[in-house]
Amino acid sequence: MKYGCFNNKSGGFEINIPRTPTPWKMPLFNDNYVTFIDQMLLGKSLAVEPINHTTKVISPGNREFWLRDRQSGKVLQLNGSKDERNYKLTHYLDRIELERTFEDITVNVCVFVPTEDQKEYWKIAVKNNSDLSREVSLFSHIGFMEYSPYMGGDCRRIGNAIVKYTFPAHTFYEDKEKCDNRDEYYYLLSDTSPDSCDMSEYNFRGGYLTDSVPLSVANDCCSDIDGEVEDFCAVMQHIMKLKSGETKTVCFEVGVTNGKEKIADFEKTFTLQFVENELLKTKKHWCSISDTNTVCTPNADFNEFTNLWVKKQIVYLTRTNRLGNYCPKRNQLQDAMGYSLFEPQKAKEYMYKVFATQRSDGYVKQWYFTNGNKDVGLALLEHCDAPIWVIVCGCVLVNQLGDASVLGDRIPYCDGGDATLLEHLIAALRYISRDVGEHGICLMRDGDWTDPINGIGRKGKGESAWTSMGVMYAAKLLKELLADIGDTNYINEVSQIWETTDRVVNSVLWQGDRYIGGFDDDGIPYADRSDSDRVLLNVQTWALLSGAARGERAQAVKDTIKKITCEFGPYTIYPGFDKWNAQWGRISLKKNGTTENGAVYCHAAMFKAFSDTALSDGDAMFDTLLRVTPLNPDNPVEINRQLPLFITNYYYSLKGSHNFGRSSCNYDTGSAAWFLLTVLEGLFGVKSTVNGLVLEPNIPQNWDNVSCARNYKGSTYNITFKRGASGIFVDGKSFDGKVLPYEQNKNYNIIYGLDKV
Repeated sequence: MKYGCFNNKSGGFEINIPRTPTPWKMPLFNDNYVTFIDQMLLGKSLAVEPINHTTKVISPGNREFWLRDRQSGKVLQLNGSKDERNYKLTHYLDRIELERTFEDITVNVCVFVPTEDQKEYWKIAVKNNSDLSREVSLFSHIGFMEYSPYMGGDCRRIGNAIVKYTFPAHTFYEDKEKCDNRDEYYYLLSDTSPDSCDMSEYNFRGGYLTDSVPLSVANDCCSDIDGEVEDFCAVMQHIMKLKSGETKTVCFEVGVTNGKEKIADFEKTFTLQFVENELLKTKKHWCSISDTNTVCTPNADFNEFTNLWVKKQIVYLTRTNRLGNYCPKRNQLQDAMGYSLFEPQKAKEYMYKVFATQRSDGYVKQWYFTNGNKDVGLALLEHCDAPIWVIVCGCVLVNQLGDASVLGDRIPYCDGGDATLLEHLIAALRYISRDVGEHGICLMRDGDWTDPINGIGRKGKGESAWTSMGVMYAAKLLKELLADIGDTNYINEVSQIWETTDRVVNSVLWQGDRYIGGFDDDGIPYADRSDSDRVLLNVQTWALLSGAARGERAQAVKDTIKKITCEFGPYTIYPGFDKWNAQWGRISLKKNGTTENGAVYCHAAMFKAFSDTALSDGDAMFDTLLRVTPLNPDNPVEINRQLPLFITNYYYSLKGSHNFGRSSCNYDTGSAAWFLLTVLEGLFGVKSTVNGLVLEPNIPQNWDNVSCARNYKGSTYNITFKRGASGIFVDGKSFDGKVLPYEQNKNYNIIYGLDKV
């Protein structure tokens, strides 16, 4: 790769040039703090309120570092792009490091966010590789968020810290007291007393020529003048005298606190050893995640992508709520579903909060504000799909916990009273299965999974085929769960819902080689041959997932999906819209080839990959998984432009465009959760149930001696899949049962013979 590569030994991704196609940034975060760092160490820092997910910008993104040789006067901007020699920035799960060599001086810059607190740490080590003693100046710059011209504010040095303060904005006189306990002090703290400081962008730069060497760097000395009602910054100069072979390290803490005196307390214990200890804790935290549920395939980069980076993406999306408090519950539940694959107890907390927003009649509103704000915009609409995600994600959660007793957990309803988790799931299924139109297909309302299809059901009569497929899939999962626990109260009802929906779906939606999208308010079909021969991917894939498409119909659906697939995956809808379509609505106004309108929308592509389990087609499954990732050799980073450490939201998919294959570079997507579910429980087929692990693999034909390690309730199962062997062997002994044996805190070594019939 032109720009960088995976280092499969270190677990990092190395970028060897600062001039990447797009900002190649990754988040470093905990529940209270997020910073985005790109290939030039630039990026925004945010303090996060974990209850309602409101955010406050601490630093807008301009972190810069300069090294000045005090003898020659030469200057290198460590994270600049003018001099691209000896440049290596490495993204790790727990940290980001930049290493550069300049005039026989090697500098290593390391940044990480600890496991808690609203702060980030920087550690800069400078080593003299020459035979002579050297003297250098290190200038470290952090830009603070803008001041308020109405409330003033100042930025000044206090001990080894630079502190910026502005009283919280408020309007009414009586609001002042409410703000008294919200004082916010933004600070840069050093473990070493700086030789000089700047607190004002103007004084530091000598004006606003941001592409030139700042005045203080050129002068080899900062102004030491306080910043007052202006653009604030925190700049420290550290002069280092280095003997031959000597290394000196300076550490920084950037953060926000509600008491100035706390910064002085931080300073008392802030040392290099303290930072090293915090980094070790952070490394252990991320290792505990990356070492849980791992796979080993013939593709080493795919292994790193799955075992490390997709998990990080899922943790970020779940624990930060995608940095928003205005969101659809489908996002929250599916993100937490992915999280349950490796931290099920923590995922349960997130799902239960969403389950508590359900009404006692089973209805679940899709869009809402997590901070209690009054409904506006999308939160005023009635999307139909939220009950489906309650059931689907709830069933996955219970299975990942491996604990049927949680079905008895009591969870409140938003309109009063409470019920068991199982009763919540049953209520959701009853509601959505009965909310049907004249054809017996589920009503569309203001949209289904595809939000911008808002024209079909705007009069309240339009019907969504995908939603009925979703009812069937939800009923299928719930029926399997009920069978596993030996239920006799609900299983017949759930089975009947599946069967009734199946009869309707297969009688009114089938059109020879596909299932149509449904019917609009006037009973006119859409996404069928008469509608520009348009195909909706989700309807086909969920027909497979739900079991609606069987036998010849399943094969026909598979062939139809192939026809709407390009180099980097299947189109979500094909063909897309080039102009306004009154029947479909808002989706037709989107640029053709983007998002839901004719793009390879990765979330929907993951549904397709997972649906290949219904056909036991591991080769097709892996092909889709690989094509949708930035590891796809048919859509390399030179085309997709994306840092290959996450699954993007979509790829621009209009054929003939020079942007064909370009990534949206959007980190926020439900694709990550479904990717991990597909790899672990679809491709490797190591399925978690309330009774134990079940093996139903779909290993590609040319794979041999591949492995998966899965954790289940404190025990680890190391499973190797081999060709040329038959049967299952647990710790060397033949095993012919369905559910693998379980004993708490035990390690099992299992051989699965792929020639097993």
